[in-house]
Amino acid sequence: MTIRARLYVLAFLPVVLALVAALAVFLANKEAAKVRVADQTSSDITKNLFELNASLQEYLRQPEERPRVQCHAILDKLRLRLAQYPSSTAEQRSLVGTLRQSHEVETELFTLLEAIQQQINVDPIDQVLRDRKDRVVGQLLVKSRDLTSDALRLSRSSTNRLELVQEWAKYAIFFLMVTVSASMLYVALRTVQSISGPIHSLNRWAQAITAGDLNFRGEMEGRDELGQLACSFASMNSALAASRELEQVQTESLRQAQSDLQRINQELESRVEQRTAELAQAVNSLQVEYAERMKAVEESRQKDKLLIQQSRLAAMGDMVHNIAHQWRQPLNVLGLHIQSLELDYELGLLDTGRVRRSTEQAMLLLKHMSQTIDDFRNFFVSNKEKTTFSIDAAIERTLSLVGDSLRNNHIAVVTQLQGQATVTGYFNEFCHALLNILQNARDALLERQVEGGKVVIASSMQGDHAVVTITDNAGGIPKEIIEKIFEPYFSTKAVQGTGIGLFMTKNIIEDNMSGSITAHNTEEGAEFRIEIPGSTRSGTGLLR
Repeated sequence: MTIRARLYVLAFLPVVLALVAALAVFLANKEAAKVRVADQTSSDITKNLFELNASLQEYLRQPEERPRVQCHAILDKLRLRLAQYPSSTAEQRSLVGTLRQSHEVETELFTLLEAIQQQINVDPIDQVLRDRKDRVVGQLLVKSRDLTSDALRLSRSSTNRLELVQEWAKYAIFFLMVTVSASMLYVALRTVQSISGPIHSLNRWAQAITAGDLNFRGEMEGRDELGQLACSFASMNSALAASRELEQVQTESLRQAQSDLQRINQELESRVEQRTAELAQAVNSLQVEYAERMKAVEESRQKDKLLIQQSRLAAMGDMVHNIAHQWRQPLNVLGLHIQSLELDYELGLLDTGRVRRSTEQAMLLLKHMSQTIDDFRNFFVSNKEKTTFSIDAAIERTLSLVGDSLRNNHIAVVTQLQGQATVTGYFNEFCHALLNILQNARDALLERQVEGGKVVIASSMQGDHAVVTITDNAGGIPKEIIEKIFEPYFSTKAVQGTGIGLFMTKNIIEDNMSGSITAHNTEEGAEFRIEIPGSTRSGTGLLR
């Protein structure tokens, strides 16, 4: 055992002694309390039996209602106390069982005595009843005497048990204190013995090392802390001896190193000159390579500009197509108004009121067509600053531009907007991204000639991100190309597609709005999922 462990034992043994003593006292008190309860209960039983005997004698002398009620009350008390008695030994359990049986018999005899007394009260001269009463009274007195004798024996047993428990507790506490004290004395003596001798040996060893005697070895054994300290002394002694030898070797090596250093310096100067020339040549090569890379970067920028321009031209072509859809219905209605004016004129029904109403309706249609032009024109205006806007407002703006085109091609548009998602970014660019996805869904539905074509647009806040999903029922994206759809110039529309729509959409969502866009197939078609960090500020008045 180590010295630290022995010291810990010495420190904790008094605590252990106190805890064990406290536990013994607690157990003894607990058992003594239980025995006291049993002793008190047995005393109460004895007292109740004496009271029962007195009440019974009074009832036999004068069978009235008061002593009869007292007897019944005392019998009930006895029954409760016998049921509650905490038996600790086999003798007590046997006595309690006998008392319970005797109590039941005595209760039955007293009940029988009451019945006989009632009959005697009806017929006082019946000698048979009187003889029967005498027999019952005799049995009742014998049983009462037996109950009292057993109750006294039970009381003596409880008292003896209490004295035994108290005596046992004293001896147990004394034994524990003696045992722990002896253990503490033994550990203390062993600890002193294991410390004093090794410390004296270490002192002599340290004095020898101080005097320069590195060959001295102390005689110490053991695996405790002092033994480990002796091992450290031995290691230090060996290290000092090895250090002396090493110092001599190093001195000789230093002389040799100085001569080698002079030779190396001369070689180094020659190598530095050669390396300087190589570095100059490398710098020239890097300058040429840098110029070529800058040229490539500039060419890449020009390609990106051309890519954006192509995307805008393609979007403008789609917008012109959408404008045609937006204007077709208003132009038809305007034509009907003009024809109505001509017909009214021929029929002689034309008056100032009709002309005014037709003019007002025509002006409303023209105002609607002008507003359509303004909406499409504003759509292509680039946002220079980020704004906070509602996702649902962007969806509604995009559907106002492309909704007629979808409906004219018999494609149903279903929106599931919660009206809570707001983000910070570029409003028109986000609308452009949504427009590209909707046009791809429309083209897929038309190309595959899907009956009951449908596009579902949903928005919601999930955690701290705004989520937009656009789902169609066009059959989905082939597995072999689903990973390539966001690459530039990749298209499945042959000569009709530019391959830059979804590429631009990915750049807008991920680069300009710090979001993410993914695509996967559902049971009916494809689903595009856009996630953008939400904004806690409310949308501007312009965008909501």
